[in-house]
Amino acid sequence: MGDPSSAVLLWGSGKDCSYALWVLRRRGIRVGALLTGITDGLGRTPAGARRSVMRRQAESIGLPLIEVGTPRGCDRATFVGHLGTALADPSLSEHGSIAAGNLMGPSDPIARLVCDGLEAATGKQMLMPFSGMAPQEYARSLVASGFRAVLTAVDTDVVDESFLGREYDAALLDDLPVGVDPGLEHPSFQTFAFDGPVYRHPVAFRLGKVARFAGVAHRDVQAA
Repeated sequence: MGDPSSAVLLWGSGKDCSYALWVLRRRGIRVGALLTGITDGLGRTPAGARRSVMRRQAESIGLPLIEVGTPRGCDRATFVGHLGTALADPSLSEHGSIAAGNLMGPSDPIARLVCDGLEAATGKQMLMPFSGMAPQEYARSLVASGFRAVLTAVDTDVVDESFLGREYDAALLDDLPVGVDPGLEHPSFQTFAFDGPVYRHPVAFRLGKVARFAGVAHRDVQAA
């Protein structure tokens, strides 16, 4: 089953996974690799993060990025199945745990389904260092720890499109509308992390065009 103190970290380019890597290391967990799902033919995660910028993140962190191809438009069970197959590869057998940076709050059911599905499929222990943590406490501690990220997607029903591209800092947390959970990536907003204690150097990037669909505005992030 592998060493439970050694983990593969689920990676999605946002603030949560970067912060989770730092916290896990401080707790004595060795993270040996980052794992992400890439939609076939698109070169992006289901949430829209480009493969190219995640490779830049992994290079700065100094860990391998395992890219798992997933069918375009696949359901959650299929997505989890592909990740589970990758995690069962003998090359990752030394890692007895899977780690995720989600808070697992009541408004984050999709993340719960993914994590529970992977745990059941692989038999590996699931490590969630922020599970149950108060969102405000989590958000403020992340910023205070020196992590830097920008907002890359917002649900325009709850967060104004003008927040796109803004840095996730104390000023932004103060400006978020009442009722928006500042700690969760979904459903209100998503981020791209580019600097912090786990990065050997800032990740160079540039902000691209804004696309809008299904009530969500997305700001493209490209490698610079």
